[in-house]
Amino acid sequence: MRVDKLRQEYSRTLILFLLVGLLFASGCELSKSSPQPTDTTPPAKVTGFKASSNDLGVALGFTNITLEWQDPPDNDLAHIEIQVVPDVCSELEIPAGEQTKILNTVPNGRTYTFNVRTVDKAGNASDNFVYSISTTAHGRNPVNLKAVAGNGSAELSWDDPDF
Repeated sequence: MRVDKLRQEYSRTLILFLLVGLLFASGCELSKSSPQPTDTTPPAKVTGFKASSNDLGVALGFTNITLEWQDPPDNDLAHIEIQVVPDVCSELEIPAGEQTKILNTVPNGRTYTFNVRTVDKAGNASDNFVYSISTTAHGRNPVNLKAVAGNGSAELSWDDPDF
């Protein structure tokens, strides 16, 4: 009698185990949790973006370009992406909180365009913000060149170099 009872228990356990296995194999879930909301909102754009160049000397024909901006106040901001055209250093990825980047020994006599966008921790990206600066071809840049972006235009100011 005792053997028969063990067989029945074994059979019930085996049947239950097989049913649970079939449920998982069919893709059914025993308990389904509610989906977590996903972040689909891109961060705001940077503000106060400006670029300035510093002359490295007549003979060298190169300049440094300093980029400055203010990060948006988004709590989940991950980094700023800056694409430099023509390709100086491809695409830069600057961590949130760093608000300055210096491009060293950039050739003079070109116009550089910066495509700037912000990216949050969920991977959402803002629209590109486009900004341009020109460097002089003769190897001497204007001194204290400053550009301030605003409402679809940029205000430039500089001091003439000594020749």
